[in-house]
Amino acid sequence: MKIASGLMPYQVLQRSRRGTASASLRGTCGVTADGEVRATVLKRGRPMRGFSRTPIGRCRGGAWRGTLARLPVGGPYDVVLEAGTERITVRRILVGDVWVMAGQSNMVGDGQIEKALRPHPLVHAFYAWDEWRLAVEPVHVPSASRDPVYCDKPIVKRQEILRAHRTATKGTGPGLAFARAMVRRTGIPQGLIPCAAGGTSMAQWSPGHKHLEGRSLYGAMLRRVRLQGQPVAGVLWYQGEADAAGDTSAYTDGMRKLVQSVRKDFKHPSLPWVVVQLGKTHLFSPEESEQAPYLSIREQQRLLPRRIGNLSVVPPIDLPMEDGIHLAAEGQNVLGERLARAAAHRLKVKGARNAIELKGLRCIPCPDNWGQYPAIEVEFANVAGDLQSDGVATGFRLIKPDGTVLKRIHKVLFKGGGRLVVVPYTYPDISMKGYRLSYGYDLDAYCNIHDGEGMSLPAFAPQPIEGVKPE
Repeated sequence: MKIASGLMPYQVLQRSRRGTASASLRGTCGVTADGEVRATVLKRGRPMRGFSRTPIGRCRGGAWRGTLARLPVGGPYDVVLEAGTERITVRRILVGDVWVMAGQSNMVGDGQIEKALRPHPLVHAFYAWDEWRLAVEPVHVPSASRDPVYCDKPIVKRQEILRAHRTATKGTGPGLAFARAMVRRTGIPQGLIPCAAGGTSMAQWSPGHKHLEGRSLYGAMLRRVRLQGQPVAGVLWYQGEADAAGDTSAYTDGMRKLVQSVRKDFKHPSLPWVVVQLGKTHLFSPEESEQAPYLSIREQQRLLPRRIGNLSVVPPIDLPMEDGIHLAAEGQNVLGERLARAAAHRLKVKGARNAIELKGLRCIPCPDNWGQYPAIEVEFANVAGDLQSDGVATGFRLIKPDGTVLKRIHKVLFKGGGRLVVVPYTYPDISMKGYRLSYGYDLDAYCNIHDGEGMSLPAFAPQPIEGVKPE
């Protein structure tokens, strides 16, 4: 008796709103197996109530089909399938939430493996060679992919694949940290389907390449999801660096089309997305012509929730780097926590806040008796606890009407909740007429303001200040 599709060892089945999962199975069997197919679900070696030799389908003429229905959230479960005198056992099944990881190299991960988090028994990953296993970094292993878009000459021998995975020294991404945090927030198992590829642009992820199947990123992602025979909980997306060297005017529209197509092909019209905003980089020249595209994409990403429903954006602007463009493992571990907070919010987990969003800026009298000099009150939404900083609060910049960056902010005062006051010195422009305020608006910005859960402020482009008349 063999399974052709519907259930794999270590697979994570996606829970429904009712807290159960179902799997449609089919396979082959011998001539002695004609008749009823029965399933027994074991937890800790004992049959679960309602799942002891329960009829789920029939075997006839060397083939069988069946549906394992209403398997409750949790696990791990061992599923024993019987038909006549034949039997097969599928081990370590979990029921929980499954997430697609897509984008480019920072989603793949380039951090040191020695600084990765430990595996969690309730977190499994569907690796590139189409096998579910306990999730261990690196979660992305493109050199062993079954889809040629990831690797022209992949490793094919299982022993060599496992050795390459076991001996990797780099490759820590946000996936394992995210899934561990989601287990903590929800109390249920988590599954990861890694689909990202380094250096890839929005054009390479185009849904228009779907017909190329495994020779395209979109087609490969769709194949891996459909292979599960299951829905998914949502998509984690970290991409944009590859598009920051040219015209960025179509980036937002490209994201809208991508999200729309994924939701259609995944048959989930409101599928949650959690997007990572671009962070720091040292790979571009400080010349305005090279900075502008990168900063444009970063700002477009910040505004995506206004353009696309059920989507959150989390910032990595304050996280440590491994090299000129990639987050270090320590940064990826923090990013995973931030992704989990936003994802839990999208799943309506009690107490989970969305990522921090800019609410508004307004000119106010200076709070420390500087008389005629004004200050800027900045308000943020979705702040957990109070805003705070590691050391002197840094990251804001004033921009003059002519575009000159004015580095004259001598302090930031935290006012509780989501409010803070930026105190600048703007002589001789005491009125700040035409001035704007930004945060993290630099390729290599140093930012250190976050809330009580460690969520950073989003980087934002120069914004007009309410109460100051524009030029």
